[in-house]
Amino acid sequence: MEQPSDLLAAGHVALDVAAPDFDACLEHLADVLAARHVLDPAQCQALAEALRDRERLGATGIGRGVAVPHAYAAGIPRVMLLFARLAHPVEHGTPDGVPIDLVLMLAGPAEAQLGHLPLLAHLVRLLHEQRLLDELRRGASAAEVLQALREAERRHG
Repeated sequence: MEQPSDLLAAGHVALDVAAPDFDACLEHLADVLAARHVLDPAQCQALAEALRDRERLGATGIGRGVAVPHAYAAGIPRVMLLFARLAHPVEHGTPDGVPIDLVLMLAGPAEAQLGHLPLLAHLVRLLHEQRLLDELRRGASAAEVLQALREAERRHG
């Protein structure tokens, strides 16, 4: 099984994002893919729409300030993970009521949706480790964020 860190490129790490709400954060992450020329504007729009549709099914906040939105849409070339640390936490209907400040978004082609449920479950398990959350919150660079994720993966075998 692929590890989350295998899917997170340094260019897909956004630190201290100024987003007034969760939707703005999701749009920012989709825009990162457009800015990096990973998605064209139509694909970016399809991803943003798929993310909104997924959130309407139920908020993807897992607690302790973390959300793991995930969506799959036609035209997305491969499965990717994106990370955003928000400058200011936003409300998002989390089970514990703690506002979101860490977002790990999983996106991929429509045909990858069912095959990546184990990856999504593994990512959520990792994000229940307080040590990882602390390291993600204080990481000063994309390299530090990636290193924290890799170390958590090693600890969890």
